[in-house]
Amino acid sequence: MSESLLRKAQDGLSLLDIQMHRFDGWVSEDYEPRASSDDSGIAFQTKKLVKSTSLLEITGSEVEATYIFRVDIDLGVRYTEPVSGDEEAEPCLLAQIEASYYIDYTIQAVDLKDNIDALEEFATKNSPHHVWSFWREYVDSQTSRMRLPKFLLPMVPRINDD
Repeated sequence: MSESLLRKAQDGLSLLDIQMHRFDGWVSEDYEPRASSDDSGIAFQTKKLVKSTSLLEITGSEVEATYIFRVDIDLGVRYTEPVSGDEEAEPCLLAQIEASYYIDYTIQAVDLKDNIDALEEFATKNSPHHVWSFWREYVDSQTSRMRLPKFLLPMVPRINDD
């Protein structure tokens, strides 16, 4: 994607709100985190997915319409037991933490609401950064409450270019 599209969206959007709208966490009945003295064999898988984007129009009787760009992002961490031998076998899931967030942006530049490419580029490249500190804190607190081995997410999300 074009760097100019991303810059256009960065200049025309303002962060309004971040809201967790779905969360889930569980530990397998077959896994007792406190009974394990060696956590070195545990593997971790992460998920970061911009699930959807939408444009909301807020209208009032005496004011000009306000446009909100909403990004719906799914994030997750899975604790797995490594599979020995068969590389195609599914790993045994030990625990999982997931959450979905709405990230809302006010559209400052009205012409930006019609520039879907710029908005989608922004959703993919910028939105994960805006929610990341909230996600890191949630994972840290949930792992503590669930008595899972500590899993520290990186300071910034890895952004794929695909």
